[in-house]
Amino acid sequence: FDAVCKGLYTADWINTNDYAARQDGFVTAYAESSPFEDFVEMISIMLTEGKSGFDNIVNSITGTSYRGTTADQAKARLRQKESIVVDYYKKAWSIDFYTLQTRVRTAIVNELY
Repeated sequence: FDAVCKGLYTADWINTNDYAARQDGFVTAYAESSPFEDFVEMISIMLTEGKSGFDNIVNSITGTSYRGTTADQAKARLRQKESIVVDYYKKAWSIDFYTLQTRVRTAIVNELY
């Protein structure tokens, strides 16, 4: 997981926003702070936004980041990290992440909307 965005993690994440972070393949600005935070931010956003919400985040990436990351590279990084998260849940916990994602998103929608 750490290698997907190697060299892009920064303590200066506070001076950016989610849009700019996504252009480098991070799901949130805070995810840029470390590989550990990146991993849990991926899980958090994937669960709370659901599959379609996460797909919308990935598909909304356009242009090239100020670091030179193209939209295709950023999208590929997020998809690679998505795959790692899903695989981790399957191997470590025998949990189908996409089923969990659907259940969590459904509960959020039912509770809040």
